[in-house]
Amino acid sequence: MKTAIDLPEFYSNLDDAVAMPENFAGHFDVIRVEDLSLSNGKPARYSKRTYYKISLVTGHSKIHYADAIFEISGTTLLFTNPKMPYSWERISEEQTGYVCLFTDDFFKGFGNIAEYPVFKFPQNAVVSLDLETAKRYDGLFSQIRDELRSAYRFRYDFLRSMTMQLIHETQKKQTEEQTFHNNSNSHERIAEAFNDLLEAQFPIVVSSQQLKIYTPAVFAEKLNIHVNHLNKALKSATGKTTSESINRRIILESVNLLKNTSWTISEIAWCMGFEQPQHYSSFFKKVTCLSPKEFRKRQMD
Repeated sequence: MKTAIDLPEFYSNLDDAVAMPENFAGHFDVIRVEDLSLSNGKPARYSKRTYYKISLVTGHSKIHYADAIFEISGTTLLFTNPKMPYSWERISEEQTGYVCLFTDDFFKGFGNIAEYPVFKFPQNAVVSLDLETAKRYDGLFSQIRDELRSAYRFRYDFLRSMTMQLIHETQKKQTEEQTFHNNSNSHERIAEAFNDLLEAQFPIVVSSQQLKIYTPAVFAEKLNIHVNHLNKALKSATGKTTSESINRRIILESVNLLKNTSWTISEIAWCMGFEQPQHYSSFFKKVTCLSPKEFRKRQMD
């Protein structure tokens, strides 16, 4: 079963003049948005990738990411990771900008990319830019793209540094725009630990894989805090209760499995921690207003 879009598939959808570069240690490339082949009004397949992406796009679009939909105009930065499925729906005909994509191996020994908030949390991943900031980021992406194609012997180290600069500038900007106090910091640390524990169970890649932690009480036990404290912290940090956060992630993975596998509803229900398929179907319909069977049928129509 193919569970994610890989690099060869990504490059197969580009303009014929854009070739996949040879990798020496991991993969790194910067591509113009104008060279991407996407149809207006039709969202790209909602799926995981095998690589990270930092996109700088100017235009009117909808981003379907995690359990949210972001409608954007102007210039926007989007950070995506291999674990979280997403799609980018173009609304306006004119779309400009850059897409920087790379694998974990490219930054091996240089930084733990997966731990940065812009890649870890959906609320940090979509960043709207004003005109002045957009111009600065456009210049940085252009410089990275030019350096990638240069003959400088140490260009890959330089590329890592410039990409890190881009990431850290974004995170610093986000931090400076937020008001922190001790209690909220504590809540954010708990939310981060909860998210780590939740995401460690995904993606589901074989039908024999089952979620082991899927109730607020068990999460609280694993985090060594009272379930009420966990719920309060998540509500403060994310705006969602513990149950809402768990349920949304289960629905997100369910949608991916219903779309991209031929597994039975019973198999998917078991993977999601439901011993009775009918209980899973009721849960899915309560959240999506469709039964799993109805949802899958609509995807096929």
